[in-house]
Amino acid sequence: MKTPTRALVLAAGQGTRLRPLTLDVPKPLLPVWGTPAIVRILDLLAGWGVRDVLVNLHQGAGLMFERLRLRAGTGRPRIQLSYEPEMLGTGGALVRAAWFCGEEPFWIVNADIAVDLEPDALVRAYADGRPLAALWMHETLGPRTVEVVEGRVRTFHAARPGTPGTFTFCGVHLVSPAVLRFLPARGPAHIVDAYERALRRGRSVLGVCVRRAFWADIGDPSAYLAAHRRIHDAYRAGADGARLFSPDVGQRAARMRRGGVGVRGVVAPGTGVTAGRGARIADSVLLDGAAIAADARVENAIVGPGARAAGAVKGLVVRGDACGDEALVRAIRALGWSPARTVVSPLAERGSDRTFTRVARGRARAVVMQYGTRRAENTLYASHARFLARARVRVPAVLRDLPTYRTVVIEDVGDRSLLEAAAGRSEDSVLRLYRRVLAVMVRLHRDAGRLARQRRIRLCEPFSLAVCRWEHDLFAEYFLKRRLTLAPAAIAGIRAELAKVARRLMAEPRVLMHRDLQSSNILLRNGEPVLLDFQGMRFGPAVYDLAALICDPYVSLSPRVQSALLDAYAPCAGRSPAGLREAFWPAAVERLVQALGAFGRLAGDRRTRRFEGYIRPALNMMDRALSNLYGLERLKRLVGSRSAGPARSGSRKETGHG
Repeated sequence: MKTPTRALVLAAGQGTRLRPLTLDVPKPLLPVWGTPAIVRILDLLAGWGVRDVLVNLHQGAGLMFERLRLRAGTGRPRIQLSYEPEMLGTGGALVRAAWFCGEEPFWIVNADIAVDLEPDALVRAYADGRPLAALWMHETLGPRTVEVVEGRVRTFHAARPGTPGTFTFCGVHLVSPAVLRFLPARGPAHIVDAYERALRRGRSVLGVCVRRAFWADIGDPSAYLAAHRRIHDAYRAGADGARLFSPDVGQRAARMRRGGVGVRGVVAPGTGVTAGRGARIADSVLLDGAAIAADARVENAIVGPGARAAGAVKGLVVRGDACGDEALVRAIRALGWSPARTVVSPLAERGSDRTFTRVARGRARAVVMQYGTRRAENTLYASHARFLARARVRVPAVLRDLPTYRTVVIEDVGDRSLLEAAAGRSEDSVLRLYRRVLAVMVRLHRDAGRLARQRRIRLCEPFSLAVCRWEHDLFAEYFLKRRLTLAPAAIAGIRAELAKVARRLMAEPRVLMHRDLQSSNILLRNGEPVLLDFQGMRFGPAVYDLAALICDPYVSLSPRVQSALLDAYAPCAGRSPAGLREAFWPAAVERLVQALGAFGRLAGDRRTRRFEGYIRPALNMMDRALSNLYGLERLKRLVGSRSAGPARSGSRKETGHG
């Protein structure tokens, strides 16, 4: 079989995980060691003998056209374009390109990957097996969600991703034109859906591992930075992927170092980058025209074209006037700042319909919160923040409120969360830290609660059996059903037990509760706790907030610290330690049910897949909570079989709840 001479390059993605950078620079044009990713793909295909390439376009089509027009002048390979006014997905793009594909096998290659690969293994596998497609797989990197048995794909949705027999699809296909039979004639479609239809009809799709090859995803900021580090390391070791390194870019970093800039780790500067003497830059990519101030401390950052970085900088940073977000630009202007001299940096996804973006002009900083319409409580943020400040509960100050644009500009209180502050500390140090948080919690529950009643502050609906049922629905759908695939009867039995927990919780006195008082929602500024994410504030049981803090899976406090904190809180709430514990452990179960449901939902989204890592700690903490309760046998068996069996408090069962 001859090596195919035609290729479809998929370049129409929106680059959502790299926004707002990709609103200014389309993802396929992002440089990989100085050369746009799509240019490297075209170079790769030319080396394979590909003569004709069709590139589909959507996001940033004008910029893509101009760059590809320059490339087309080289004559290899010949380039044609397919513009999609509305995104068609990988399958829809292929149907639209049917005229191009011809009757022979052809390549499909993603434009948002860094690749160093010879095609021989894929060509041989295709020639020997005559499958519908041969797909490049990696056996160690990536999410490993594809199950392959004896070289044939069994499913693209492995029940246990990352285990033996699972692989990552790397975005390179060698495909028969017959794949078009498994795609709809029009409209958006995904080619993986076509492969799955083909598998159900008895066609074979091969999964091929290539031993001497390099693959890296560049689809999100951390992956983009990691790709640069891996390519640099491959160059130094003379390993696969070395060809993707550009010595010219490395020399720019060396010149910066000679000019008095502290350069550490892997730094890839574009053309026209300037950095003041004394600046420090580590493990970062600086795009063309970026300006780094002398006082800048840039680490693990992507600095966009023309952006001016000062002070502490990390993550993704772009110019305000290039962010492509009207509401964000209005927020910057509302502060009296020039968007052209302001840099914006999106903060990590928090698993809700809100986004948080840091904006900075020199050393002046603020955070812009933008919210959707899915949850009405988002509209309460500004009024609640002002109320809590009057009640002497420390929260970020509201600097500007733009309700028409569903945007609030708040004080930037830094990045040091309770989660980060507790990491690596001794138990005694953690205990002192959490006691400061307890003091703020008491002020919220008691003083702010009294004031809220007096002033009849508008709040969310009180914590009720309906709220608990919503939490149980989340747990049942995303954890018990989708993740654990339990039978409906088993789920119903566990829900019946949880209904008893909820009724026990309803007997508790009502205070003004935060509703989500976990370590990631508490920042420390000058050592003092500052509360975030409080717009779910309502009247409800204090022990729920206490459980959110003390049984937080993000931190996993020891039984000793938990017990000491319960003893410290009890007199503040006017309760005996034993009486508090009797109410606390059912509340802990309820809170952890909510957490596991949320983690199950978030882990299924690639943007928030990091929450997968908190499921086991949540199960371990649930196991500890259940060990302090009678009854709940179904839930105990389920959790006990999946947890790591953490150290328990050592006390007898502390409540007669059954």
